[in-house]
Amino acid sequence: SMEFPSGTPLSSVTSRGIELTGEGFAFTDIRNNIVTISRGGTGIKACIHITSTFFGTLNNNNYFNSSTGGSSNFLGFYFGGITSLVNWQSNSSYLFDMNSTNVDPFYQNIVAGNYIPTNGIINNIGANVGVTTDLDGGAPRTSTPDPGAYEKLIERLLASPRYGERWGRHWLDLAGYSDSEGKREQD
Repeated sequence: SMEFPSGTPLSSVTSRGIELTGEGFAFTDIRNNIVTISRGGTGIKACIHITSTFFGTLNNNNYFNSSTGGSSNFLGFYFGGITSLVNWQSNSSYLFDMNSTNVDPFYQNIVAGNYIPTNGIINNIGANVGVTTDLDGGAPRTSTPDPGAYEKLIERLLASPRYGERWGRHWLDLAGYSDSEGKREQD
């Protein structure tokens, strides 16, 4: 999210939530993101900005540009500025973001850095991207993921004993730690 809750940005700053430029990204898979821009100023603002032909996947995202300053406030930029999700989809011959949304995610508390979205419209619009193990070492959730779900997991994972045990075991293995009785030379 590109927000300035307590200050005014420079007037000519360009803001791009996701930017794909140059060669080598043509088949990139971009899914399950929440991109929000609310900056002021007159600079160009686009949730997604693509500078050359793109053959990858764009889907299951939420783009929200609530900027009111200037006249270059775009949902996306692909061979020109595009202001709405419907136009973004049609400009790509209906290949981009057919399962995406364009709504305010209503973050819980931006000032405190809490970017957990509360808008039910974006709940469960994410795509299964083939993750076979969850961050806490368990099986992945069977429900459809939310876009931006990683942010939602951080506090829960850090509070989870299972997450700490999994990573503790990993680091102890890397350090070569093992329990011993101290009776042999190898101990």
